[in-house]
Amino acid sequence: MGPMWILLPSLAAATPHLHRGRAPRPQLSGTPERVESPPFRVHFTRSGQDAVSDRDSEGNGLPDVVDAVVEGLQLGASQFEAEGWRPLMGDDGRGGSADIDVYFTPLDQFGTAYVEPAADGEQGASCFVTVDSDLQLLGDVAQSVALHELHHCVQYRYRVDLPGWLYESAATYEQYSHVTSPVLDVAVGVLFDAELSSPERRLGSTRDRDPYAAFLLMKFWTEFAAEGAQIDRLPALWEDLAIEERWREGLDAAATREFGAPFAELYLRYATWNGFACGGADGQHYLDDPIPCLVDTVVPIEAAQLDVPFDVTHVQSPFTAHYAEIDAMPEGDHELVCEGEGVRAAWLRLGPAGVQLEQSDTPAPLTFRTGDRARAVVVGTDAPLDATCTIRATQEPAAQKGCTTSSGAPGWLALGWGLLWHRRRRR
Repeated sequence: MGPMWILLPSLAAATPHLHRGRAPRPQLSGTPERVESPPFRVHFTRSGQDAVSDRDSEGNGLPDVVDAVVEGLQLGASQFEAEGWRPLMGDDGRGGSADIDVYFTPLDQFGTAYVEPAADGEQGASCFVTVDSDLQLLGDVAQSVALHELHHCVQYRYRVDLPGWLYESAATYEQYSHVTSPVLDVAVGVLFDAELSSPERRLGSTRDRDPYAAFLLMKFWTEFAAEGAQIDRLPALWEDLAIEERWREGLDAAATREFGAPFAELYLRYATWNGFACGGADGQHYLDDPIPCLVDTVVPIEAAQLDVPFDVTHVQSPFTAHYAEIDAMPEGDHELVCEGEGVRAAWLRLGPAGVQLEQSDTPAPLTFRTGDRARAVVVGTDAPLDATCTIRATQEPAAQKGCTTSSGAPGWLALGWGLLWHRRRRR
């Protein structure tokens, strides 16, 4: 199976696109057994090619891995209900009952959820789940695998034809929000690194910036412009995705309803926040709970120079980002000017230690004190990013040009954002 660290990025437990397909039910070899734990029926065997380890440390007659998966399913069911997701729904009786069936069988990933028809007259689809019968992981990790796959079953209540990264990002956020352990903390760190280290890759890309790592967008969605994580925002997002014909329109509708701006503008805020994640945290952005970052990863930041243009060229779209910074700014008013099709940019004043002090939408200038740092965040949201930007001095006083956000008060209120930039992390 290989060293544990090789497996960690796969702990999200499902392969994109497989979870959306149809497939025949597994036919278990050996003597089949089952656990009735409504609304679930878990199928396994202790013999044949589908055999699970029969270790039973609980002394209740069930293999440990089966116990852990059942616990993960029940935990997920209760948490999803409390958060306001659509109720789980059984199938049309396949597998011997209307419960959601879970099968232990050999897989080349930890688990997969498959779409199944719902009972007559029910909205959305049901599912069945497969879990690797050779799952040799700690109980809490097995629980997280089950919870991740179960969340796909919840997602099918809304629709079954969205891009894979939307399914995986939401299920991964739920997975790591509700099950924690030292092993899972390391896995989360791998995903943080994947999302932060390759901002030039499009959001949800299956190469480098993988769809599981996009869980960070779901974390941002629950925490942005709020004093704590607002978990009910995710079910509301999926309601919009279910209503709108195209997923981009669903994101726009949800972002406009929740934050007062279309998703492209919200993505700029997301990219800005990512500059303050993990090793770049300043105590004003991402929360430690849920899903803390325990790695020192920082977004790649280009060293810029005053009055010297820098080019940003990305071959992928939509939703990529680039960061540039000047470590020590001279005193005075300065602005960020970007030219290019479809380019969006944010412009930040940081203290010497990297704490955000002020932010401006370009081209509004900011007033710097000696030693302050300047950061530019440039994103492409509709076309491959091809822009030229310059940080330069301006002769006009900052107070006369546009809207800026200081650390002492919420900004963008006039635009309906209602931001609370000076939040402190919840401990």
